[in-house]
Amino acid sequence: AMQLLLVPLILLRSALLVLRHPTRFLRFAHPLEAVPHMMLSGLAALLALVCTSNMPVVLLWSVHSVVLTACVAERVAVRRLAWRRSHLWIYTVQLAFLSTYAANTLCSFPHGLGQPDSTGAVVLVSSCLWLISICAMCAAANMELFIRHYRAWQRQYGVFTLAPTQRVVEVVTDADSQV
Repeated sequence: AMQLLLVPLILLRSALLVLRHPTRFLRFAHPLEAVPHMMLSGLAALLALVCTSNMPVVLLWSVHSVVLTACVAERVAVRRLAWRRSHLWIYTVQLAFLSTYAANTLCSFPHGLGQPDSTGAVVLVSSCLWLISICAMCAAANMELFIRHYRAWQRQYGVFTLAPTQRVVEVVTDADSQV
């Protein structure tokens, strides 16, 4: 009961922070940042858990997959937009995995695309394509960070020597010493 009383206070505090520092809010709401994609992943999980039809969640995944595919193509080929690199993309991928898992294992859709027998197959295919597009966007947005991390790991653990790791010790037997 006490937690329910704190919700309006938390919302009020958040609203005051947004009013005091609107640029911080706009930075996180920017479409080239990971946060809007993270919110869409959470919305997909919510739609999958609440709706009895698979239509809203499949439509969300389809539209978002097309947008993400265009974004990956822009990031790889054109490179005109300034994508925001951050660790939040990894959390977005994790939330997308959770959303995909929830939609495919916890939910049953009696209505929607593929009705009556294959609504689950439609959800499986669309969620997997969406998950692949989210992972590709995370990799495209953070490629420089991934390469820098890999190079640091390679410098730390990539020791190369031509010397043998164990010294060979000759064992002299009695027969060799008598000669």
